[in-house]
Amino acid sequence: MSLVINVRGGTGSGKSTAVRHLLRNAALAERISDPWAEGRPLGYRATGLVEYCDIYVVGDYDDEMRTAGGEDVRRRYGTPYVFDLLNELVEHGHVLIEGRTYNTIITMWRRLHEVIVPRGHELIMATLDTSVNQRVANIRARRNLRQQADRPIELDAVRAEARGIDSMQRTQRRAGLECRVVPWASASDVILGWLR
Repeated sequence: MSLVINVRGGTGSGKSTAVRHLLRNAALAERISDPWAEGRPLGYRATGLVEYCDIYVVGDYDDEMRTAGGEDVRRRYGTPYVFDLLNELVEHGHVLIEGRTYNTIITMWRRLHEVIVPRGHELIMATLDTSVNQRVANIRARRNLRQQADRPIELDAVRAEARGIDSMQRTQRRAGLECRVVPWASASDVILGWLR
């Protein structure tokens, strides 16, 4: 049995940080080149984190300043491509993907659930429990690193996004998807525990 884990949360919730932490702790994180994107990775095959099983991470995590690793793949190729990619990768090991926009593509997730569960796999929607205040602090820190400290943070937008994620989680539960809330500060450890 393999898991597909969709790491969810709003801007600044720590999704990319959690995935990067897992990749850094892998014995080997082999880059899977994207044949259409001039040397950018489509993802990674991480070994040594889970005994007898590889973990496939979808998205570009080469650049520490870049965020939305998995979302970047969806923007490049579209939702049907991501569906096919996840459906194929789960046959070879566990799969991790993160991205803010994925939270709203419920039809794809429901369809993926319908095709992988009968084959003995599992889909988990993992929502980080990052507070609005912590997200604002994370956004501010990221902007400082990018030398964009003077760019204002739209607090109302951060709050609205949090409400939207809560609403989407209720919708996904009603659709029969497994939704778990993950402590943001230990997200990579919790997710790794599920994979073991």
